Amino acid sequence: MLSNPDAPNPTNDPNNDIWVTIGTTHSASTPTNQGLGDWYEWSVNGTPVPTSSQLGRWPEGGLLRFRALDEEGHTMLTFDKDREQCYQTVGMRQLTTDEPEDWIAIGEECRSDFPQAIVVSGSKEPADLAQTPKYLSFMEDESGLGSATETQQYYGAIGAPASLTAFKSQFGFGAAGSDEVSAAYFNKGDLWVGREMHCKSFPSGANTGVACYVSNYGDGVVNFGGNVLTSLQRTVTGAQSGVHTGAFATVAMWYTPPITAHNSVRFVVYGADDLPLPQAQLDTKGFNKGIPQNCIVCHGGGRYDAANNRVVGASATENGARFLPFDLDAFAFSNVSGFSRASQEEKFRKLNKLVLQAAPATTTQQLIQGWYAAGSVNTAGTVQDNSFIPFEWNQFDADEKVYTTVVAPYCRACHASQSNSGLTFAHADDFAALGPLIDFRVCTVGSNPAANHVMPNAEVTLEQFWKSSARAYLSGYLGSRGTCKP
Repeated sequence: MLSNPDAPNPTNDPNNDIWVTIGTTHSASTPTNQGLGDWYEWSVNGTPVPTSSQLGRWPEGGLLRFRALDEEGHTMLTFDKDREQCYQTVGMRQLTTDEPEDWIAIGEECRSDFPQAIVVSGSKEPADLAQTPKYLSFMEDESGLGSATETQQYYGAIGAPASLTAFKSQFGFGAAGSDEVSAAYFNKGDLWVGREMHCKSFPSGANTGVACYVSNYGDGVVNFGGNVLTSLQRTVTGAQSGVHTGAFATVAMWYTPPITAHNSVRFVVYGADDLPLPQAQLDTKGFNKGIPQNCIVCHGGGRYDAANNRVVGASATENGARFLPFDLDAFAFSNVSGFSRASQEEKFRKLNKLVLQAAPATTTQQLIQGWYAAGSVNTAGTVQDNSFIPFEWNQFDADEKVYTTVVAPYCRACHASQSNSGLTFAHADDFAALGPLIDFRVCTVGSNPAANHVMPNAEVTLEQFWKSSARAYLSGYLGSRGTCKP
């Protein structure tokens, strides 16, 4: 039986599900017993869309919900594929203890927390539409997309160094005895470019600031969306050269305490010629090229106050820009000696330690501390544990599933740093409470294509999200009804 919430029907009450029977069956009359009690096998074949007139049941790129009912109308249990380990664990426990050998008990303990099974069609996504969503432009209504003139005004207001060479000199990069640390990797989570990262601390009065610059490498043909291996090779070559050979642009940012001060976190982008760029494209479309507007979409989620040349947060009195953590699961690495993940783990620990010194958002702090809980981010040799799930997300199986399949890979990179604490997704309850808004941002199909499917807001992240199982888990978790089609 499948759900058909989008099909034209004059009696379609949005508060009620509409289900269509696509097949019926009977279980075997002879039981099967594998040492855990009798059970009766059954299977059924069904065609969700038997004719072209019924395409609304499961549109291309959309979701299909289905469930199985017993003869009394009770919804039967559903199971995730990864529950197989649970079956074996519980079954073995029953066999080796005084527990009765019972398939029903196994089912109850191992069942999915999602009452319906949801299947994703990955054959079409928003990127395939004639008009795609406007990537990195979610804050457009509040901040605008900026202009070259506005960027120059911002550079003047923050005292941007006149060249990348000047930036390095001002903050002491390359100086003997400094805590500078560098790493090279491929960002596969939201930018799809090779990156050569350098960070260090610097004295700022009685306090300590943090400065970073990251040179970006494409594959030699395109800057974004190119071949991963070629981009990585060029990144390693550029890092080995010591002068970023082959980089198409370098993004620099620095934190001058206190974090409450306006523009305490600042951005400037330098071109291959060493000079500041008035605009910077961060994906294949380039809808938002203004600086710092395209930076703060993820780096804090603040808005740009053009009248005062500053980034503000949830209120006009707050700074709205933040450093981001280094999530190694979002990166790919080279197999060249010295550039693998294993050989750079210690470098990334130090990089994340520097992020903590830059007064990041509370959720970012908790994330870094959780990644390095085995020995602390301050302890040499501690490696990042990407299996970490915050306590606020690990109390129930459904919460854990949504965190690991949706939040961590597709939301956390930006939302953990948001200046609006209500949008950091730090707690499962907060995420669920935003359910209608999240569903609207992810699945909207309206008259303005550029405003549809605006989350995830980065091009690469959005494409990966739509090709994954994430929409199915998200829809089941939030209790969404639509087909979430492109």
